[in-house]
Amino acid sequence: MLELLKNFIVYGLGGILSKLIVFLLIPIYTNKLTPVEYGYFDLLFTITAIAAVFGMLQIDSGFQRFYYEDESKEYKKKIVSSSLLSIVFISLIVTSVCLLSINFFSTKWFEGQYKIELVIVILTIVIDNLYTF
Repeated sequence: MLELLKNFIVYGLGGILSKLIVFLLIPIYTNKLTPVEYGYFDLLFTITAIAAVFGMLQIDSGFQRFYYEDESKEYKKKIVSSSLLSIVFISLIVTSVCLLSINFFSTKWFEGQYKIELVIVILTIVIDNLYTF
């Protein structure tokens, strides 16, 4: 029971707090940003979320499925390391493609603005995917 409580605190509350912070910041965002700017930033985060999905390629789901297939520590080390390296490698490729496409994103969807913001959110793809894994 103690182990369950410990895991809930680490994983459950961590996820809840991150969502709660975003929810509590909504009044600040809507007060400080115009509706157009708020829409631009929502689009920035949507681009990042879609790119992150391509960076993961459901490797995390495959990891969860195969991790418990064999009890040996050697097998588990191989599954963890190969999943982790695959996610990092694929996420870096997706990040690179997105960074090379910044001018397209900026001119097509943001009227030539928000290039720095695009770089920042695109660079979070690898970190976000590692956190998800």
